[in-house]
Amino acid sequence: MRPFSKGHDDSAYGGQNFDAEKNKVPEDAAAPKLQLNRKGVGRRGFYLSTFFQQLASLGNNLAVSIVAGQSIKALYKTYNPDGDAYKLPYCIITFGFFQFLMSQLPDLHSLRFLNCVSNVCTLTFSAIAVGMSIHTGHQLDRSTINYELVGDYPERIFGVFLGLGAIAFAFGDTVLPEVQATVKEPAVKNMFKGITMAYSLISSTYFTVAISGYWAFGQTSLPYLLNNLSTPSWPITIANLAAIVQITGCYQIYCRPTYEFFEMKFCNTDQSRFSKRNLTVRLCITLVYNVFMTFLAALIPFFSDFVALIGAVGFIPMDFILPIIMWLKVRRPHAWWSWLANYSIVVFYIIVAICSSVAAIRQIHINVGSYGVFADL
Repeated sequence: MRPFSKGHDDSAYGGQNFDAEKNKVPEDAAAPKLQLNRKGVGRRGFYLSTFFQQLASLGNNLAVSIVAGQSIKALYKTYNPDGDAYKLPYCIITFGFFQFLMSQLPDLHSLRFLNCVSNVCTLTFSAIAVGMSIHTGHQLDRSTINYELVGDYPERIFGVFLGLGAIAFAFGDTVLPEVQATVKEPAVKNMFKGITMAYSLISSTYFTVAISGYWAFGQTSLPYLLNNLSTPSWPITIANLAAIVQITGCYQIYCRPTYEFFEMKFCNTDQSRFSKRNLTVRLCITLVYNVFMTFLAALIPFFSDFVALIGAVGFIPMDFILPIIMWLKVRRPHAWWSWLANYSIVVFYIIVAICSSVAAIRQIHINVGSYGVFADL
């Protein structure tokens, strides 16, 4: 993925070349998922996909910025248990500055080593979180652990939809075509292998952490499980460091579609991407992006609520609604039951997305009222 080049270098998406004579990117050099929507559901689909992809990408990085700040603060509190000078907003700002520096790496391909290390860190975090949850859980008086649902009936219903939004966030993805554009041939076969390995890793780590954490602490389980743990300090330190590295890889993957969107508009494709003009444009884009994300994450640092909200308004449309509509438009099945079944799924997920959004916004409003903005959680 080399977005700014002359001659036969590839563009950022799909291996297309820049048209130097017209000084613009060819229309088919747009992001692969946007290409699919332009061909499948027309111009409206193109702009709709642009909106939801950017929304999901921005929301993902907002949420992970918050949890990265919590990881940094947890490191600080581990060795300064009585200190309160380094508050959560400062931790988020530290993470944001580091991401600004990392954002100067040119493309997804340049992140391959970071992504490899991130996978190792995911396994490390999961192993420590599961092991320490089980260890701590056995030390607690199990009769004091409560697994009953909290709140009245409406509160529980809102909790269900918050959970559905969080699940969509955890297992959704909006940049798979962008990743596939960098995969060597045969791209489809290699991409399938990669997806299989990735979701096997995600399922094995996410579920084991969730199950062991809930078993150990029940209702008192916190959104960031390591905050439930206190001793010994050295494995918690390793887990927090692993979380920061893994989140860095995640953040960088999801900021790239936004960078690409604006670079395609404002950079001069006749010039090298390392030209003074294009480097200045990229510097400005990454600066504005990271300042905005850092400010918003520090302003309302409610991780679990934003996870549910972004899952509802970003990942559900991109992963469960638009692909079905695209398939129906392109394939046009003859069987009436196929249309009925697919549109029933679309309607179901639209309802889930709306209800999960309402539940998440409601919870954010409650937390803002309880903690205020720039909360030091």
